[in-house]
Amino acid sequence: MTTPLSIPETYTSAFSVPTSVSVEKYRLITPSSAPANPSSASVFTTSIYTSTSTTPSTTFPIGPPPTTLCRGADGTYVSLVDRDKTPLLYIHNPSGDVKNILQLPKDEGFGDVSKDLSRFGGCFLDGDKLYLSVVDKGGEGKVACKFTLPSKKKEGGEGGGDEKKENDRGIWTVGEGLTEPLGELLTSVDPRQTIVSASISLPSPQTFSTPCLSNSFETVVQPSVLKGRLSCTAYENETRRLGGVYCYQRPTHVRWADTMEKILPSLGYSRHAVEVEGKTVAFGREDGFQTHVGEVFIYVDEVKIEWNHSIYTIDDSPSNILKNRAAGGFYLNILLGSRVAVVFIDVNERTITELEVGAEWGSGVLAGSNKMGILAVRVSNPTDPGGIMTYDHAEKTWVGGLRRVTRITPVEGFIPETDDSVTWEFMNAGFKGKESSDAPDSIILLPPKSDSKTPLIVIPHGGPHSMTHAGYIPSYRFLASLGYAVLHVNYRGSVGFGEDYLNSLPGKCGEFDVEDVRSATRLAVEKYGLDSSRVGVCGGSHGGFLSGHMVGQYPDVYKVAAMRNPVTNIATMTTATDIRDWCDVEALGTYDFGKFRAAGKEELAAMYDASPCKWAKDVKGKVLVAVGMKDLRVPPSQGLEYYHELKSRGVGVKLLRYEEDTHPLSKVDTEADHWVNIAEWFREWL
Repeated sequence: MTTPLSIPETYTSAFSVPTSVSVEKYRLITPSSAPANPSSASVFTTSIYTSTSTTPSTTFPIGPPPTTLCRGADGTYVSLVDRDKTPLLYIHNPSGDVKNILQLPKDEGFGDVSKDLSRFGGCFLDGDKLYLSVVDKGGEGKVACKFTLPSKKKEGGEGGGDEKKENDRGIWTVGEGLTEPLGELLTSVDPRQTIVSASISLPSPQTFSTPCLSNSFETVVQPSVLKGRLSCTAYENETRRLGGVYCYQRPTHVRWADTMEKILPSLGYSRHAVEVEGKTVAFGREDGFQTHVGEVFIYVDEVKIEWNHSIYTIDDSPSNILKNRAAGGFYLNILLGSRVAVVFIDVNERTITELEVGAEWGSGVLAGSNKMGILAVRVSNPTDPGGIMTYDHAEKTWVGGLRRVTRITPVEGFIPETDDSVTWEFMNAGFKGKESSDAPDSIILLPPKSDSKTPLIVIPHGGPHSMTHAGYIPSYRFLASLGYAVLHVNYRGSVGFGEDYLNSLPGKCGEFDVEDVRSATRLAVEKYGLDSSRVGVCGGSHGGFLSGHMVGQYPDVYKVAAMRNPVTNIATMTTATDIRDWCDVEALGTYDFGKFRAAGKEELAAMYDASPCKWAKDVKGKVLVAVGMKDLRVPPSQGLEYYHELKSRGVGVKLLRYEEDTHPLSKVDTEADHWVNIAEWFREWL
C-alpha cells in the first residue's frame, strides 16, 4: 500500500510522499470500521494526496485536526488528536492504518502534550518504545515527574548533608500556585516538563513510565535515542523566566537523560541532537548569543561542519531531522539571504549543499520525505502561492512537476479574477551593510503600470532579528493586488546575511534600521519611478516600531502608517514585556541573563531615545494602530500610549482593539478585519 500524504503545516507538521499521487479535497467520511476507542459517526480524513491505484485514508474523530509528532525508522508514525481535552496518541503503520491508540491517563497526573515540536515538546520512536515530552497546564494537576535539586553536602565531610527542597531563586505563585509562565502564546504551559515512555504495542489505556530524570532543570524536552542511550534538551533555570516563543538564545544544553551530563561539554550552547547514519548530529556553538535568533553550527560526532554561509535555522528538532532523512544525511531549511533555502547535510562527507528550486521560485520550504528518498518541497514566490514539488534524492533530480495545492480566490472589489501582471524581484541583492548610505537587500512587488505613478507601501519586518523571504505572504500580495508597490526591507540586524550584519544592530536600534529603511525607500522610488508623494509604511512589532520612526523622523516622506502591536516606548515596555532582555539588547547592546535588576535612569533615557515616541511630536501623516489586548510580548499599552499621544496632538489616528488576540494578531476574525482596515486606510489616505 502506498503511504498517504498529509497536508503540510495547516493541519499537520509532516507528510510522506508516494511515487505517484493525485490530488483530492478534504472530505467527511463515515468509516466502515472506526477504531474502537474514539467513537464518532463522522470522521476527518488527513490524506489529501492518495495513490492513483488505491485510496488509503486515516480516520479521526471530528474536532481539532491531528498533528503528526514523529516517525520511526520503519515508517511507523505517531499523530496526536485532542479529544475532550484528553490527548490521544494514534500509532500508525507505514501505510497509514491505525494499529494502536495510547492515552495519557489523567489519574496519573499527566498534563498536555506540546505541539511545539521545535522547542517545547518532542516525540521519538525507537523500535517499540515511544518517548514523549509532556507538559502541564497550570492548575490542572501535577507533572508526572517533578524534578528535585541534588542533595547538597556540608563542607568538610560526606555526612550530614542538607537536602534542598526549594530553589534558592524563590517561588512564584499565582492563585493556586501556578508557576512563573513562559510568556507570550505559552501562558498555559507549565515549564516543568518531563519525558515519559510507553510501548506502542501494548493495549491502551496504559500507564506511561518515566525515565530517571532527577535534576535541577525545570524544562527537559526533545527526547532522542543516540546509540542506544536516551538524550534530551535541558533548559537551565533563569533568575527571571523570560518568554520562550520565537526566542532561541535561552541557555540550553543537550544532555544524557540518565545522568544529565552534557553530551557536548566543549560547547557553551547546544540544542537538539539526533542519530543519523550511525553518527551523532547536534546543533550548537562555542558560546551563547543574546539576540533572539543567532547562528548555530552543525556538529557530526563533535566535529563542526564548515560552510561558507552562516546557518540560521529554527526547525532542527530531532523529529524534523528524522522526518527529512535521506541516504547519507538529512535535509534542512535555513534562512539564506532573502530566501528560505533547502540544504542537504551529508553526515559522512561533512558537507552542506543547497537544493536549487529554480529561479522562478523565491523560497522552498521542506514539507517532508518518505523512505524511498522522495522529498516534498513547498515552493512559492511573493506573487504566486506555488505548490509542491518532489525531488528524488537518489537520482538528484526533480520529478513530476509542480502540484498546486493553493489558489488565489477572487474577491469582488479587492482581488480581481486575474492579476498575473503583478511582478516581483530582488532589489540590491548582495548588500553587505558596510556603508549606511547603501540600500539593504530588499524584495519589491510591482503592480501593473498605470497612467499615474504607482504609490509605495514599505514593509519593514518584525523581530528585528528575523527576515522577510521571497515566498508567498497573502497579506502583502493582497496590497500589491490593490495597485501598490510593496517593498520588503531586510535592514541591518536581519538574519540570513551573516553574524556581522545581525550583530550590527543591537545598541543601534532606531538608528541603523531606520537608515536602512529610508535608503531602501529612496532607491525603490528612483529605480522604479514610483510616486514619491505617496509613500506609506506598514509593520508589526519591530516593524511597527520602524513604522513609527519613519512617520516621525521623515514626516514629509512617509504620509501614512499602519502599525500592528508596535513597540513605541522601550522605556515603558521594559517592566511589562515577557522579554525584558529584548529591551536591553536592542536599546543598550547587552543584557545580563544571570542577574535581573530594574533599569537605571541612564538606561531608561537611552531606551526612550531609541523609541518612536521621541519623534511623536513631528508626526504629520495618518496613523492606524492595531493592538491585541492579550499580547504579552509587546503589551497593548505600547500602542495605546502612542495612539493617545497622537490623538492629543491632533494627528489623524485610528485604533483597532482586539480584546482576545495576542501578539501575532492571527485569529481568523482579527486577521481578516485588520487587513481590510489596513487596505481601506491606505486607500483613503495614500
